[in-house]
Amino acid sequence: MNRCPPQWLPILSLMLCSTWAFAEHIPGTHVELDPPPGFAPATQFTGVYRQDYNASIVVVEMPAPVSETTKGFTTERMARSGMKLLDSSKARVDGVDALLLHVSQEAASDTYDKWILVAGDDTHTTMINGIFPQAHAAELDAPIKRAVLSTKWHADAPQDMFEGLNFRVQPTADLKFAGRMVNYLILTESGKMAAIDPNEGRCLIGNDEHRASIDDPSEFAKARLLSLRAIGDAFKDFADVQGEPIRVDGIPAYERLVNAVRRKNEVASQIYQVIVPYSNRFDEIICYGPTTRMTNLLPQFRQITASFKRMP
Repeated sequence: MNRCPPQWLPILSLMLCSTWAFAEHIPGTHVELDPPPGFAPATQFTGVYRQDYNASIVVVEMPAPVSETTKGFTTERMARSGMKLLDSSKARVDGVDALLLHVSQEAASDTYDKWILVAGDDTHTTMINGIFPQAHAAELDAPIKRAVLSTKWHADAPQDMFEGLNFRVQPTADLKFAGRMVNYLILTESGKMAAIDPNEGRCLIGNDEHRASIDDPSEFAKARLLSLRAIGDAFKDFADVQGEPIRVDGIPAYERLVNAVRRKNEVASQIYQVIVPYSNRFDEIICYGPTTRMTNLLPQFRQITASFKRMP
């Protein structure tokens, strides 16, 4: 059964909205929205996807004040990330004040347009990113904008951390589930997403795409670590300590321990990294903490790795 907004009740409009889907909960988030026709739930990120157009709507929830997040959405700052700000306006969505951005970006020899909705409060930010090739703007621009603006917020709804994820891990005595960002679980000692103590141990566990096969896990792990903003921008003076092949859930993997210095407080730290390659994707576990605490933390990082299980 399909749904049609009351203002579309004339017969011609009913014909148009016969392909419009019910509002869908986005697994792993507190968000619900109406996906455009032809979009299906994504399996590799929190959102919906239309494969034939390479178009998607991605939901990202972050433990950052929305006032801080929106500071980055200026023409100058977005240009540094290769994005062109086409328009910025205020919106009122499901009773919540939000910012609506229209953006274009060059990626993989193509140009993409984006409709980005940003809302939140003093403790968190939610971003709804509608992304589509500019070449298909005639078919997708209006439906994706409409879908983004159909967002409903359910901030108080209980969240299943593992909803939509294709893996499971277990917390440890000190590392607790804190939250989730897209398809990555976050474990912290405080159990909070936002860093309360800059010296606490933290883990990120998830997976991502890789278009080519990973022939050298050691070199791939090095490049991957530096490309992650949460690591590459937060640490400096990286130096390998050790690296070796291991098995995770019976699958060949690569484990690496890296020395680094945390930029925020100049504290000597160690980063524990595991890459589990398969097909055109990889699982990864990245944990870190002060070097002085690694006697306690490293066994727990490895305990999390030992508990990692892929779901069928």
